[in-house]
Amino acid sequence: MKKLGFILVLALALGACAPFGEESTSVPCPPISAVAGVEQIYIASEDGQVIAARFNGIDSFCRERAGYTAVDLAAHVLAGRNLTNGSGGDKAEIYLTAAVVDGADRVVSRRTIREPIGFANGVDKAFPIMSLRLQVPPAHRVVLGLGRAAADATAN
Repeated sequence: MKKLGFILVLALALGACAPFGEESTSVPCPPISAVAGVEQIYIASEDGQVIAARFNGIDSFCRERAGYTAVDLAAHVLAGRNLTNGSGGDKAEIYLTAAVVDGADRVVSRRTIREPIGFANGVDKAFPIMSLRLQVPPAHRVVLGLGRAAADATAN
């Protein structure tokens, strides 16, 4: 009986932690795509190795807000290096640019984020996840690209 009581109390406590209201209500996300040609890029590591990086999936969660859709986006990236060129620990940085585009293909906003990539000794692959939140107006879409857009060349 004590065990049943404990399980009931635990279930009620966990249920109380569940999100309520509009925070937990998801809506269909606006279209999300990658720009052809920048879905895979090559970057130099701190030790001069060439690292190939590409999209390995996109997760999104969207909530309706007053006048826009809040889009929480996670871009999964696969980064790889050739161990014949060196197998020691190494680091690099990868950039992701997300643009909100209107129906006439005009960019209405753009955001660039940076994510470090680390390789341990003897490891040839890394799987960084790049997360950001966007505000997307109705009838707009999200376009992603690895790297920095020309206008964002000074972004951190």
